[in-house]
Amino acid sequence: MKNQYRYLLGLAVATIFFGIINPVQAATLFRTTLNSRLVPNVESSATGNAKFTLNDAEDTLEYEIEIMGGIANLGDENSGNKVTKVHLHVIEGDEFRNGQIFDDGKHVFNVLTPDDNDLQIIQGDGKVTFKGMWDANDFVPENPGLLDNRKLTTQLGNLFAGNLFVNIHTANNPSSEIRGIIKQVPEYNGSLGLLIAGCTYLLWNQKKLNKTEN
Repeated sequence: MKNQYRYLLGLAVATIFFGIINPVQAATLFRTTLNSRLVPNVESSATGNAKFTLNDAEDTLEYEIEIMGGIANLGDENSGNKVTKVHLHVIEGDEFRNGQIFDDGKHVFNVLTPDDNDLQIIQGDGKVTFKGMWDANDFVPENPGLLDNRKLTTQLGNLFAGNLFVNIHTANNPSSEIRGIIKQVPEYNGSLGLLIAGCTYLLWNQKKLNKTEN
């Protein structure tokens, strides 16, 4: 019986220690899968993935957008499959309904800005990848309208609420070929793994004690 009390006490202490001293940290990672399901009247075999990482100061959002399939090119201007624009849009009002986005929404960030010095474009192996960051240097106050690069700090609420989406435009589908709504992904530190390992050890040790007592 004493051993059982020791086991329960140890389990409680481990739970409290790892839960309070090393709590699960707030998420800074966001992801989406790109396809044509969100695009009304478009069926495309193209797909993609996008990852976004928000820094601790919440003033820089690093992105990596990968496109695969027939549209994974930035080549010939006459190609209908050519990617022409890559934007982040905000979903407003009832634009998202019946599992689709029925309006392009307002642009909040233009990935393919010609003068964006941090943009990297990597092509090959049937895919194209865009890497860069959205920060204060991308804000263009002198160009009001739908094509603005908005301040990241003004869009954090939409980012965490899942109201931003990636929009890939092509020559064949100038409004949109594939899209993906950006969702927050929880990031865990190592404390959860340590907690599980500790509980597993305690359970194993308790079984040994039970066998010894029996």
